[in-house]
Amino acid sequence: MRSEPQLSGLDKEKGLPLSGLKTDRLKKLSVVIPTFNECENLRILIPRIQRVFQENQLNGEIVVVDDNSTDGSQELLKELTRPHANLVVRIREGAPSIARAWFAGFELASQSTIVCIDGALGPDPGYFPQLLVKLASNALVPASPY
Repeated sequence: MRSEPQLSGLDKEKGLPLSGLKTDRLKKLSVVIPTFNECENLRILIPRIQRVFQENQLNGEIVVVDDNSTDGSQELLKELTRPHANLVVRIREGAPSIARAWFAGFELASQSTIVCIDGALGPDPGYFPQLLVKLASNALVPASPY
């Protein structure tokens, strides 16, 4: 597992604090995560995203669309919604489909900025502040772990 960057609201590359963003629109963030049998990863990912929201004073929500997992993901998500009012969960019926899960997540997202990640712990939520700073001057910011 790679280590998390310690951004604390700062773009380490350019030194731009999130508080310097000209619009609060960029501090309103929906993180959409389609999942299928990602229970163990969700135990790590949800608290990690919540920590990034808190450390960077983001008005964030986490939208998880689960494709009817059988590994305990649904039970875990139900448990995690109790302490996290900003966790939105939808359990999709039918055949698993990441595309349909993405669309369902986009429909549920209520914030002005959406970040899409998978539930496999690949994308590091610690980079969300850097993406938001870059969005201040760009319409789209693609990100990849590669």
